[in-house]
Amino acid sequence: MNNILLMIPAYNEAENIGDLLLDMKKMGLEAYMDVLVIDDCSADSTSKIVEETGFKVIRQVFNMGYGAALQTAYKYAVEKNMLICFRWMRTASTISAT
Repeated sequence: MNNILLMIPAYNEAENIGDLLLDMKKMGLEAYMDVLVIDDCSADSTSKIVEETGFKVIRQVFNMGYGAALQTAYKYAVEKNMLICFRWMRTASTISAT
């Protein structure tokens, strides 16, 4: 386990989350940090796809929004004694043109 947590809030991201996580695996991020996806009670297969890639996922019981997803990740980080916690936001500038 690492002392750094990369948290990824997600809601109905089945179309995107798999490619994102596979790219992270290719970059070798797991050697430097733990990656945690917080699924905000998605209606699609977001959680299943995350599990299939081998990354950690916490599925919210109810859709509680972005802030609650971040709070869940922070609680996880505190419980695991992590020192640094940051979030991933995928924007147009982080998506490759492939």
